[in-house]
Amino acid sequence: MATQPEPSWVPVLVSIVSAAAALMACAVSWWQAIKSARNAESSRETAMSSLERILRSAIDDRQIAIRDISFRIADEKAAGEVSEISSQAFKAAIESYLNAHESAALYYWDGQINPDRYKAEYRQEIKNLCDSEKGHFSRLLHPEDQSDYTYIWKVYRIFWRGQINT
Repeated sequence: MATQPEPSWVPVLVSIVSAAAALMACAVSWWQAIKSARNAESSRETAMSSLERILRSAIDDRQIAIRDISFRIADEKAAGEVSEISSQAFKAAIESYLNAHESAALYYWDGQINPDRYKAEYRQEIKNLCDSEKGHFSRLLHPEDQSDYTYIWKVYRIFWRGQINT
């Protein structure tokens, strides 16, 4: 018995079905890539928000420490003498506060937190820190070129002097 030749449309149909299956696989892969990118962006945004809350909390905690120590020093002054321990604690609290701001400025500089939220949250605080050449913070921040708080100054120059590449 002789075998019958295959109809000419069968290979074409097989090719069309194969192409359709490949096209569907590409579409599914593309869709998964989009979902993955959205999830990655969402995860990045969540991580940024968490870091921002941690930084804000650290700065707030240090502000509270400064306030509490200030009250203690005021009570000691009223009693007649400020202890060396209170004076040292106050200086340490000031440094800790500036260190927390320096960390936040560094994260901003490195792009690890949302720049718009950082600017809205810290712009005025940074100005208040850097503009004053008197007060408790000035001995650590001024003169600018001798300060250890370089990222606070970099952010200040961006926000208030319009210098981009500092």
